Amino acid sequence: MNGSFLSAGGSSEDSGFEEIEIDLAAFMSIISKLLFFLLTSFGLGFMSLIAANVPTVSEENTVFTVNKAKVTATLAITTDGFSVTAANEMLGENELNALHKKFPLVKGDYDYKGLNEYMHSIKQKFTESDTVVITPDKDISYEILIRALDASREKLVIVEGKPLKYPLFPSAVVSTLVK
Repeated sequence: MNGSFLSAGGSSEDSGFEEIEIDLAAFMSIISKLLFFLLTSFGLGFMSLIAANVPTVSEENTVFTVNKAKVTATLAITTDGFSVTAANEMLGENELNALHKKFPLVKGDYDYKGLNEYMHSIKQKFTESDTVVITPDKDISYEILIRALDASREKLVIVEGKPLKYPLFPSAVVSTLVK
């Protein structure tokens, strides 16, 4: 087939059909240009969804302040107890080291109350914080993990004689350390 078709009604030697040639070059040119514009517009539509901040030039002498209101807490659970650290790109090393605290076992049991109080103190300093990354050792039981998760997630507070649950770090991520 070389672009020719048979049409009824003509006089052909064998079948009564007439041969017609169709030039597909113009049609293919239109389709290829249409395809190019469709692909380009799809790419532009996708790029328009990417959020980006553009720096601006200020005419005044402006003092920039650093928002330190959010940290990500890390809770390590080992067979020796808990270890809490915090991460924030804007805080200095001394400030982050001051947030590091260990909770050894008390009479053979984990200090869930101490952990809960300390997570509450971090939440009071960094009120926008909501994420804790929990890294249990492989020998830690499911019960210990869940109780530590509960201690870092919320604090029971009595307000006007009524118990209320104050959220501490409701977004919890359970992870493992890469060795």
